[in-house]
Amino acid sequence: AAAHPGGEARERVRPVLAYLEGHCRDAVGLADAASVAHISPSRLRHLFKDVTGLGFKEYVTHIRLAEAKRLLLTTDLSVAEVAAAISYTNLHQFYRVFQRSCAMSPAEYRRYYTTTGATGTTGPTGATGILWATSAGTTGPQATPARPPRRERP
Repeated sequence: AAAHPGGEARERVRPVLAYLEGHCRDAVGLADAASVAHISPSRLRHLFKDVTGLGFKEYVTHIRLAEAKRLLLTTDLSVAEVAAAISYTNLHQFYRVFQRSCAMSPAEYRRYYTTTGATGTTGPTGATGILWATSAGTTGPQATPARPPRRERP
């Protein structure tokens, strides 16, 4: 028996996490990721959930949205160009996923965080928007800040 239960699972998933981080702009599927770990897609799905606490698709969505946030704050790309850059082929779907995750539209996100001095930074969620605790044994995405209050117009 291993000294750290789940250590083998973490080691199997680690290269997949690195692969996903490096390919956040690509449309990466479970089969692609499983080939990196040299295991079946079904096995990866189970290991991934055990190690990260998130489903594969949910994790990929978090990474892609973190890249979208970074692009919104550090480039002049349009929202449609940002969506395309992170492999969203349906702009409406991108808006819906972004709104559900951030409680604001991509344009509102850009306006809010660039008018509060975040220009040139990676935004409120860090480089990828996902933090993984290794010593505490807890995993999961860093929470996105709550929607800022609406400002009164003069």
